[in-house]
Amino acid sequence: MSVAHGPWCNSVTWPTQCSQCGQRVFFFRCDCGSRVFFDKLGTPWPIHDCETSWARDLRRWQDDFGWINVEISPGITVRRAPEGSIDHAIVPRAKRRESRPGPIVAIKPEGSEKITIVGILREKQIEVDVTSTLKLPETSMTAGFLGQLSQGKWGRVTIHAHSSNEDVLHSYTAWAPSAILSHAKNSKGVTVEAKIFSKSIPGVGNFWVCSHYNVLG
Repeated sequence: MSVAHGPWCNSVTWPTQCSQCGQRVFFFRCDCGSRVFFDKLGTPWPIHDCETSWARDLRRWQDDFGWINVEISPGITVRRAPEGSIDHAIVPRAKRRESRPGPIVAIKPEGSEKITIVGILREKQIEVDVTSTLKLPETSMTAGFLGQLSQGKWGRVTIHAHSSNEDVLHSYTAWAPSAILSHAKNSKGVTVEAKIFSKSIPGVGNFWVCSHYNVLG
């Protein structure tokens, strides 16, 4: 049995673009774990259906009762009725956010935080010299402090994620491996999921480092 989505599950919807076809779509997520792209907001809540692997699975998994089960990524499954089971309270919220962007607040890491964020990719630098950017000397001690950041090529990303306050965007800037940032799907405006953690370097302070990065859609 499916429970209708509504304000009680902290649903959030925002406009973005499909990383496969580039079409303008709407990304929906909530505390229940549902994450899905829609072509339009409102009944019948048409799920974005381009030639992605999950869209093909959507067609394959639709059963005789009209229910749809879609596993968008491991452990994240969307279950939806064709007539639409998402409370209309999220529609005006999404429209307000699209027409009147809220203030952006930069979130700085503290302590040993580890968090997962889902939001829109706003900026990316595919390759950045970590040592010179942080104004550190090129010594073995510096390499020790940097750890994995002293190995391979690194870039930086800025992701804007919606907070519990629907009128405020949280901005996260994190170091990320250059290899994942150079992927063709990783363009500005797409929705991404990132796991980031706080890293501290004496004399420099704390900054975010990305341990997992995935373009949704």
